[in-house]
Amino acid sequence: MGGAQHQLVRRDSSELALMILGEASMYFMRIASAISALERSEPAFLLMGGAATRGHNGLMTYAYHLNGKYDRELHAIEARVADYPDITDYRSIKLRALAGLKRSAPATALIDTMLQTRDDSTGALLGRIVSAAQEFRVHGDAATADRILKRERDW
Repeated sequence: MGGAQHQLVRRDSSELALMILGEASMYFMRIASAISALERSEPAFLLMGGAATRGHNGLMTYAYHLNGKYDRELHAIEARVADYPDITDYRSIKLRALAGLKRSAPATALIDTMLQTRDDSTGALLGRIVSAAQEFRVHGDAATADRILKRERDW
């Protein structure tokens, strides 16, 4: 898996090489390897800021989620809230972590906030809320998923 990426890291253990290895590891579903590489590459992406930080954080939090490390996922998301110019993006990925943690009350409150603060002429907001409901269902909380979908329908 990722022979070229591993060779790159052996020759150049820079954060960029580690990020490439982390991303490749995600594609091959080698999540533990991805987390290790992504955590080691984080300082450079924090320094770059902007879209680089968001992209790195998005990949790392998704790796945490896939590995069942929902507390770490939530912490990493909350630590980077200032890096998200669109608060809806931030709230959407936070909902994913809350679903993994089975924290229905804060998720429902967050969805209520999302529905109060914005219209949705493109349907993007509703799509994100449906995704949140699906996450709760996947994590074994069908009741919360149904409540989320009811709130969306009522909106």
